[in-house]
Amino acid sequence: MTGGSNRPYGPILDAIKKQFSSYDDFISYLTNVGLSMRGWVTLSIDSIDNKLHIIGSDLHDTGAVWLSYPILTMDVYEHAYFMDFGTDRILHLLKI
Repeated sequence: MTGGSNRPYGPILDAIKKQFSSYDDFISYLTNVGLSMRGWVTLSIDSIDNKLHIIGSDLHDTGAVWLSYPILTMDVYEHAYFMDFGTDRILHLLKI
């Protein structure tokens, strides 16, 4: 998605700006969803409305989202950040 940089570019960035007003608003929303979950946060594109959606999920085997294709998934379970950041989840989420 980022092509080696820390920011997306091209059509995905255009879609993010169109739907979330700005890249910073997108990151803020993605981070807030991550803070409210204990599992995963997924950016996906819906095949019905052709829009980006940020979906939070606490469990991998319930609440599946159908007809939506994942673009980016962020693991927010403790094992994803605890060794590097301890109990400070926000530092982990800000590294995206």
